[in-house]
Amino acid sequence: MEKTKIELDRGLVKVNDAQETAEPGVFAIGDIVAGLPQLAHVGAMSGMIAVAKIAGRSFRPVRRDRIPGCTYTSRRSGQRA
Repeated sequence: MEKTKIELDRGLVKVNDAQETAEPGVFAIGDIVAGLPQLAHVGAMSGMIAVAKIAGRSFRPVRRDRIPGCTYTSRRSGQRA
């Protein structure tokens, strides 16, 4: 990485709207991308965006204000809801 133009932000890779790094032709997706939540559906979408860009197809960038979140809970056996 030291010999590339790839930029990091606190250990995460900076990308543009097409998931491309500052190094032309090098893309980053999923949990290593700066500014994206580490969620499976976000990683999958960033991968689809990168593939569309590589294939020369149109794409819409990730809208950070429209990423669904989730909360996990557990209920122990025998407890009432």
